[in-house]
Parts: sequence; structure tokens; C-alpha cells
Amino acid sequence: MSSYPIIYTRNFSNDLPNNDFLTNLIPNQEMLKKSLSITRRATLAALPILSAYRPFYGPISVGMSTVRAVTCTHQMIKNIREGNYKEGVFHLVHAALAVTAVGIFFFNPVFCFLFSSVSDLMINYRTCIECIQTEDYLGAARALAFMTLDLLFIIALCHGSPALTVTCMLFQIALDFYQLVNHFKKGEYLEGISRTFLTGIHMHQSIPRLQSVFQSPPKPKKNSLTAQPQYTRMSVYEARQLLTAKYAWKAAHEWDTVYNFRENASSTHVSQINHKHF
Repeated sequence: MSSYPIIYTRNFSNDLPNNDFLTNLIPNQEMLKKSLSITRRATLAALPILSAYRPFYGPISVGMSTVRAVTCTHQMIKNIREGNYKEGVFHLVHAALAVTAVGIFFFNPVFCFLFSSVSDLMINYRTCIECIQTEDYLGAARALAFMTLDLLFIIALCHGSPALTVTCMLFQIALDFYQLVNHFKKGEYLEGISRTFLTGIHMHQSIPRLQSVFQSPPKPKKNSLTAQPQYTRMSVYEARQLLTAKYAWKAAHEWDTVYNFRENASSTHVSQINHKHF
């Protein structure tokens, strides 16, 4: 498993409460609801750009998982009171995943990102099924695309392969292009401009990874261990002569050393005997 993710992806719209939640929370204050809606849009536009900076991965993940835990807990209580236990269990699972992600971050941050991505994957899967049931095939394709991105991120996070990381980056850039075009078509210029900046940041971050994956490895430098000996280019006869001369010189050198040692020892012994007798 990777020690810290190189890329970061998160569906922040699953963290913040939606407009229906705000409407039920503040039923009779239209100005306040409008202000909160604008704040939500600005937050969703700013968070992806901030999350592109690697030191912010951890704080943003912990903070937004906390918000998701509060939102899902509120939805769970509401659904249980209304007798909708199926929705209550669904939000209970995501609240548990969010709380686990916050708690485990202080022991291993990678598992925090993993639990958050699993939660996003489950939400996108449910959205895809609901869109297929209502014959909203465009929405189903959109949910399937984000589900694929979550899967790629989880696999890249667990495996740590450079090829998987680059694949996840490229797929993320493709979804960025789709989202920025979609925002501008809807007249959501704040989100469109934010997504444009985010697309440029992701493209800039992917360039070194693409180069490291697709460029050929550098040729190893020749050193004394890998270089071939000079006599390999010679003939067999020349190599034999060279080796013979080499070992002959070594043997002669060792013989001279031994002979000089014996001569010195003999002369020293003779001088000691002469000194003793005379």
C-alpha cells in the first residue's frame, strides 16, 4: 500500500448538506437559505482547488469526513423517525465510515482516504442504479464514470503502481474537462472557472508522472565492475601470453621476496654465531 497518495480525489458534494437538507432545516427564512446555498456553491468550487495541494490532503479529508459524519447522522435520525429504515441504514453506514476515517487518520492517513473513497464509491453506485431505474441514462453514465474514478483511486492507493497512478490521473483530467463544460453550459460560471483552474493543475501534475512511465530508462554507466577487460578483445594467444607474463612476474616477485628474506635471515644467523665464538 502506498505510504501517501500522489493524487487525491473526493466527491465533496457527498460531504456537504444539499439544498433539501437546508430547506428542511430552515423552513421560513428564504434569505438565509439563499446565503447558505451560495456558500455551498463557493465551498464546492474552492475545495477541489485546495485539495490539489498535497499538504492539504489530510486536513481536508479529516474536516470533510467530519462534516459527512454530521450530515449522514442527521439524515439517519430523520429517516428513522419517519419510519424509512432502509434509508436510515444507508446513512448509518456512511456515518460509520466517516467517523472511522476521522479516527484512523491519526494512525494511518492512507486508510482515511481509503474509507472516504469507499463511501463515495457506494454513493455513486446507488446513484447509477437509481438513474438506470428511472431511465436517466446520462446520469447513470455520469455516476458510472465517477464510480470508475473511485475504483482507480482505491486500486492505485492500495497497489502504488506508477501505471495505475497515471491512468487515474488521466481519467481524472477527462472528468475535469466534462465537468467544466457542463458547468459553463448550465451558466454556473463560478464552478466552471474553478474546474478550469483545477484541470490545469491536474495536467501540470501529471506531466512528470507521464515522463517517468513512458520515457526509456537511462543506460547504465560503465564502471570497473561492468566494463569488459581489455584482453577480451585480443586473440586467445595474446591473452594467454598476457596472463602468463602477469603470473610469471607475480611469481618472480614473490620468489625475490622469499629469497631476500632467507638471505637476510642467514646473514643475521652467521653474524650471531661469529659474535658468539669470537
